[in-house]
Order: sequence, then structure tokens, then C-alpha cells
Amino acid sequence: MARMDSGTNPRRVRSLGLESLTFRYLAAVDVEGFSRRSTAQQARVQDVLELALAQAAESTGLERERWYRQPGGDGELAVLPQGVDGLSLVADYPRELASRLADVNRANGEPRLRLRMAIHHGAVAPGCFGPVGKALIAISRLVDAEAVRQRLRQHDDLDIALIVSAAVYDEVIQSRLRGLDPDDFRRVAVRAKGISYVGYLCEKNLDSPEPGVPVSREPILKLAALRITGPGQPPHSAGTARPSSSQSRIRSKVCGAGRRRSGSLAHRLKCGYFPDSAIRAR
Repeated sequence: MARMDSGTNPRRVRSLGLESLTFRYLAAVDVEGFSRRSTAQQARVQDVLELALAQAAESTGLERERWYRQPGGDGELAVLPQGVDGLSLVADYPRELASRLADVNRANGEPRLRLRMAIHHGAVAPGCFGPVGKALIAISRLVDAEAVRQRLRQHDDLDIALIVSAAVYDEVIQSRLRGLDPDDFRRVAVRAKGISYVGYLCEKNLDSPEPGVPVSREPILKLAALRITGPGQPPHSAGTARPSSSQSRIRSKVCGAGRRRSGSLAHRLKCGYFPDSAIRAR
């Protein structure tokens, strides 16, 4: 993860309760094949992913605006605040995200947006540039593990390959609550830079609803600026649906001016104010 969020200042870290060593949930996502896409496609992927993450979090009652996020070009690593419902994060959030990615991929065709996802629970502490600790290293190793990459390569029907740490498996998965089943996970050994890690790889399709577990199917925002493929068109062109009021509220949270100057190219590019042709011209 190369780029830090604006939350890297010490006040933001303290606002999450990171005054000293504390245990927190962590979540990481990486986009498959991000570097193989064109610059315009990468920008669209980031926009779609940001919106999908925001919608999935909102649908599961997770206040994503309170997360400490370290974005990278192809994903993000997040430290969640104290008191987060572990079942909402581990059981509901991946299912909701898979549902939204499935909607996106049905609407856009190829190349599909597919993710590697990791969830961990471990100790973190405040640092000058953001949270520090072995937990952040562990989740980075898990989300980048060859076993997770291989799962996507071998199963074309999957939009998300999920791996959880041993701590999450023991504490949450084995509870069997909220439709979780330990038998859906396979233990894998991950070795990176001379250090071994243990993870549990989910072997089921997360977009398959669990009996008795409702999954929201709210359509993801389909603006021309969010399309991953196809020729560039101005937003709201003919045949392109305008966002609903609820979608607009989510989009305003995602692209709020408080995170970047609203007039900057980076902000406007991220929020989809330029069609592909405008990006190429710049």
C-alpha cells in the first residue's frame, strides 16, 4: 500500500483510540490484475471499488468513515475502530461486497473487477505515519498470498477470494453464527520474507446467499464515469441512469471535499467528473 489516507496525522490516529497498543480488526482488499489495465481503466476501477466498499459497509452497519484507511493504487488496508461487530465484518461485509461486485461485473462485462480480501484481528499501535504493528504486516502477507491468487485463477465464477487469519477463524468463524461454517474454510500456510503465517481460505462463492441471511441487492451506481470498459462518454449521457438520492448520498461521502480540494484534478478524476477522453487528453 503505497499511499496514506489523510488520516495519517496523529490526531486522526488518536481519534480511533490508538493511544497505545490495542487489538483491532483489520481488513484489506487488492484488485486482481490492476497493473494490466490502462490508466483510464485504473481510474474507473478505483472509483467503482470505492463506491462498492462504501455501499457494502453501509449495508452492514459498518461506519466506514471512522475507519483508518491506507489506500493503494489497487486497494486499501483499513484498521477499524474499537467496538466493531466482528460478525458484521467477517460474515456480512464480504457477502455484501461480493453482491455489489457481481452487479458491477454483470453490467460491465470484461474485464471483470475481482478482489483478493483478507480479514485479521491483532495488535496495533500509533505511529508517526499511521498505525504500526505486526498485525498490519500479517494482513498484507495474507491478502497477497499465492493461495489467494490461485483461488481466483482457478475459479472464474468468483469475484472475491477471501482469506482470514487464524485469530479470526478461531474467534469468529468457529462461532457458526450468522451463517458462518468452519467447513467452508481451508487452512493454508503462507511464507513471506522468511516468516510463516497461517490463514484460512474461504472455499465457497460469497455471492451465494445463505439460507435465512438477507443480502441487499441495491443496484450499484451505474454512471458512465464508473464504467470499467467501453468508450468514454460524459456522465448522464443518453441511456445512462442518473443516481438515486441514496446513491448520491453515498457518493458524497465517498468523494467529500474534506478529503481533497474539490477543484483539484485528483479529486475530480477520482469522483468521475472526467470522461475517458478527457483523461487521455490530459
